[in-house]
Amino acid sequence: MNERLTDVSLALILGWLCWGLVSLFVGGALGLPVGLVLGAGAAILLRQNMVVRGLAALLEPIGIVLPLLMLRHMLGAVGVSFAPFGALELFAFILFYSAFLICTFELMPFDPYRVGYRALPVGGMVLALCAYAALSGHGIIAVIAVAGQAAWVLRIGSSNYFDHILHVSLLPVAVVVLIARMIGL
Repeated sequence: MNERLTDVSLALILGWLCWGLVSLFVGGALGLPVGLVLGAGAAILLRQNMVVRGLAALLEPIGIVLPLLMLRHMLGAVGVSFAPFGALELFAFILFYSAFLICTFELMPFDPYRVGYRALPVGGMVLALCAYAALSGHGIIAVIAVAGQAAWVLRIGSSNYFDHILHVSLLPVAVVVLIARMIGL
């Protein structure tokens, strides 16, 4: 099951990358299905390829967050509207996630990563994330929180909840997006 989920996630990630490349030459509405088909084809045909497996290993644990954010991005490109994350939200994410990573690397006496193994704190985090999503209008946060909890409860992938809802690649992306917002791009 985990390998199939990784294959589906990898197909979506490759589809997103192919869509980005195809979009340079073809419009967004046509580029999306072409990119997804190319990505899915690459994931199926090249699933034992060392480069594709290396990409999967580099992104592990893929979790829920990367495929869902990429899907959100692709849907936004074909006209589905989403409320963009504000500069303050991005700054808060960068601040809290940086602190989380610093603590996880045992540079501080508290390790919040351990909390991701326990049911009660995870349930509280899911409720808090869903409440924030309802207040802020960012439904994707609730989708990520609940889908991550479902994968965690069903033991699909990692045994830690944070591996499903966070990914280290989100930090540099959030920094770049915040800088772009601040300079008006």
